[in-house]
Amino acid sequence: MKFVSRSDSRSDIKIFTFHLFTSACFDLDTYVHDSRLVAYLGNWQSCPSAAQVAPYTHIVIAFAVSYTWAASKNQCDTQCNIAVPLICNNSPNPALVQQWQDAGKKVILSFGGAGMGGSWNGDVNNCWDYCFGKEEQLASQLVQIVKDHNLDGVDIDYEYCYDVAGGRHGGCGQVTPAYSDAAAQNFLTGLTSQLRQKLDEASTTKTYELSHVPMDSDLVPSSPYYQLLKAQHWNLDFVMPQFYNSITRPAQDGFDGSGSGQVSASSVYTSIANDLFPGQPDKIVFGFCISDCSVTGSNANGFQAANVMEGIKTYNNGEFACNGGAFFWVMEHDTNNSFSNPVSAVLETTSGCIDAGPGPSPTPPPTAGTSVPTSPPTTGTPTNVPTPAPTSPPTTVSPTPYVATVAKYICTKNEPLPATICADGSVAGGECTTEGQENSCGKGGKVCWWNAGCPGTSGPPPAPTTPPPTPTPEPPTSCSGSGTSCSQNSDCCSGNCPSKGRNPYQCK
Repeated sequence: MKFVSRSDSRSDIKIFTFHLFTSACFDLDTYVHDSRLVAYLGNWQSCPSAAQVAPYTHIVIAFAVSYTWAASKNQCDTQCNIAVPLICNNSPNPALVQQWQDAGKKVILSFGGAGMGGSWNGDVNNCWDYCFGKEEQLASQLVQIVKDHNLDGVDIDYEYCYDVAGGRHGGCGQVTPAYSDAAAQNFLTGLTSQLRQKLDEASTTKTYELSHVPMDSDLVPSSPYYQLLKAQHWNLDFVMPQFYNSITRPAQDGFDGSGSGQVSASSVYTSIANDLFPGQPDKIVFGFCISDCSVTGSNANGFQAANVMEGIKTYNNGEFACNGGAFFWVMEHDTNNSFSNPVSAVLETTSGCIDAGPGPSPTPPPTAGTSVPTSPPTTGTPTNVPTPAPTSPPTTVSPTPYVATVAKYICTKNEPLPATICADGSVAGGECTTEGQENSCGKGGKVCWWNAGCPGTSGPPPAPTTPPPTPTPEPPTSCSGSGTSCSQNSDCCSGNCPSKGRNPYQCK
């Protein structure tokens, strides 16, 4: 895969995704969980006016890097030290950052980009290699920069190698001896978890955002990148797939078509929405490229992008009507908001849908005789096969299997789905002692999210028996009275040391 790039005295300018959130069209106190409009700002490019940024919800500063730009090959810092990032026009501008934040925008720092190294054929940069094994150090640097410059979070733009053995990349001949698939995958996993932990611990009053902006080809279920993000999806506020320059062409094919692209954007999007983030399309910010992707035929104007976003909302009878919004590369090409205004108009129609509750009812099926064009499935097997109705009612009904339930919890900042708590949580009774309160299980606004109805053991219910009389327990030789600390029932004169509630537990 080849990406179009330009260079100046500072940066290698690649078409990659980043985030922006804020808009004069949005009440940001309400609409921060969906319908985002994220704009990338190249820090070598001109500073935008207040009118320019008005439709955006997030502004992503691209990029923080660990190299010095050079025309032939960027000079990597072998210790993965990050230069203090600039804001725009190759200069720092803290007053402008504050102005954006005062207008309700989130200002995110993007780390990475093409200049750190790419996986496509012909790329020569390999600065990521020098960061492998330094995940904690790198996370600490990024969080300190965010704090020092009063930013609102971190985005990871990793478009480098991670699955050479699997034949996933077109290039990767530039890697150093420090590279291995395992080192790259461990880096992505470790950096994500370290950033989430350190961002949460950085403030008790401010919530920092964390995102990744992978290429669409890296977000198919067979990709190790997809799987490692899935394994810790609760650490991410959202992902921003780059639906350009790779396997999809939504500007030409629409959301649910293919032909110009190898696969439909809907096939990639559906996997992310229903598997990586189970049932959470609000965690997906759909990526567009305005002007820099002509070589791959991936450019999209505002009306094409608006059509794609409308297609997402109506897909499969409105399955993704409440979604995470859109991002675009790059702000300087949004001339007179010709891209952002049409897209913003579509996003406004459902903005706030997460907080408002269920969206509009699905469109009813067409009446008999109405012809509805459909796209052919990408595989030979339909995902849902209708079950024929029985010709006669069954003669017997199997008893409902017995399922015991257990209470589980996850300690994290963002609320997981109940199914996620059951699948990935811990059995109740550990560090989470107070449900739903900040800092009840960790720093940085972490909350105990409970699900008391997780399935336990399955099988037929035990046969009813008449229990023998319960003997009255003899009091322990040394016991504690009501209200004193205990760890087990035998510590209490009453024989009752509850295992739930405040820790340390107290005799009843």
